[in-house]
Amino acid sequence: LSTWTPIKSHMWISQCSQPSQGTHSSSRDRRARMEERAQKKEENWMKEQTRRRRVWRGSAQAFKCEIDRRLDDAEGNESTLLRIRAKQGKTRWLWSSRCLKG
Repeated sequence: LSTWTPIKSHMWISQCSQPSQGTHSSSRDRRARMEERAQKKEENWMKEQTRRRRVWRGSAQAFKCEIDRRLDDAEGNESTLLRIRAKQGKTRWLWSSRCLKG
């Protein structure tokens, strides 16, 4: 005859071996897990934003001169610094260079 045996599902075995809990407690646990995940996701996003954003405390011209100096462009002929739209009371600048991509 055949050597067929039924497949033993780990999921089915684990569900049968554990005592069942009330549906109310498991839905609360699920909600708590979802809230923890959302909070952790927000914390990770804030950490990433903190790492990404840089603030220059000096003038825009001093910033451009510093970048040009570090890129061996003493005259600053290879780069531009353009003022862009910002929130009221704030100033933002866009620096770009012919030598660098991206």
